[in-house]
Amino acid sequence: MKKHKDLILIGAILIGLSVVLHYVHYVMFHDMHHLLIFLVADIAFIPLEVFFVTVVIDRILEKREKSHLIEKLNMLVGLFFSEVGLNMLTACADVDPNLASLKGDFALTMNWTEADFENLTKKLKSHDHCLDASKMDIGALKTSLDESKDLLVTLIANPSLLEHDSFSGLLMAVMHLQEELVMRYDNGLSEFDLEHIQFDIERVYKHLGVEWIKYMQHLKDQFPYLYLTALINNPYMNKDRVISEKELRSQMR
Repeated sequence: MKKHKDLILIGAILIGLSVVLHYVHYVMFHDMHHLLIFLVADIAFIPLEVFFVTVVIDRILEKREKSHLIEKLNMLVGLFFSEVGLNMLTACADVDPNLASLKGDFALTMNWTEADFENLTKKLKSHDHCLDASKMDIGALKTSLDESKDLLVTLIANPSLLEHDSFSGLLMAVMHLQEELVMRYDNGLSEFDLEHIQFDIERVYKHLGVEWIKYMQHLKDQFPYLYLTALINNPYMNKDRVISEKELRSQMR
């Protein structure tokens, strides 16, 4: 209420000041004809001014701000993958018995287009993300997540991630997995606990793959040299690489 009162007061002062200045103009020149001409012209220009300021300029500034925000978000995504996400995705892909049918689809190169990334995303979303958690080093996974807990909390608390729902969902899934491992893992897991943990890992695994593809497309478009490094460390091709680092570097020329 106080804010509205202040706004009304400011508006009244500005309108009063305008009336006083127009009156002074009339007193000085006694020319109501030209005074009204300028007054009507100024009023007629207001809609155009509103259009240019609120529609055109604001849209340009909003687009620029959104571009900067996306850049910051991708930096956070990159930090997540370099610290914990990439190793986790590699560990999951290594024990995914259904991944063999998609191996060729994950042979990313320097020549990939936006359509290639979109097609891979569609295939990965329809992929059955089941894995054999008994073949994973759950202790190492728990240690990695425990060591990265502060980073995960910092990322989740970052207000910029409100604009990135899918990545926020990934972080929440990873945090849940970390909490479950803290409660259930004690130098091993019972068969019941392992089944529960496997379900949580599979949920994280599905999110990880989709976000990794988005991040790879960002690197391809903005940072080709980082994209090259990411290709060399492709978590889906770590055991069966179909293209060498020398071939990848030659594609940059």
